[in-house]
Amino acid sequence: MTLSMSNDLRTLLDLDDEDLYGRLGETLLGEGRDFGSRDLAEFAEFGRRWVNDRTQELREAICGRPEVAAIQDGPAGDLITEAATLTDVISALYGKPAAGILAVILLRRGLNVLCNSYGNDSPAS
Repeated sequence: MTLSMSNDLRTLLDLDDEDLYGRLGETLLGEGRDFGSRDLAEFAEFGRRWVNDRTQELREAICGRPEVAAIQDGPAGDLITEAATLTDVISALYGKPAAGILAVILLRRGLNVLCNSYGNDSPAS
């Protein structure tokens, strides 16, 4: 992990959820912010919907990987290292800019929550 990546992840970890979703929405839409709080709210809503709409895709891409299992099963560790590990896994899917943001969002939501039904082929009741 580079110093730049570490600093970027530290900045992301310090943001509240609304700002994280806003940054994700802004990154995915490729539009600049700075037009007022309404725009941040719209970016955040887009980011939130985007993550929710891709939960199954994310579950299939992330859950069951050894790196992710180590985060899930191990003791609570350094959030920067956990975010960096998850960023590496995600970056192959969604590119670097969105990967760090998405990694922090998924860590906050909980990998165990995301992965709780991974590998369960039976329909949910």
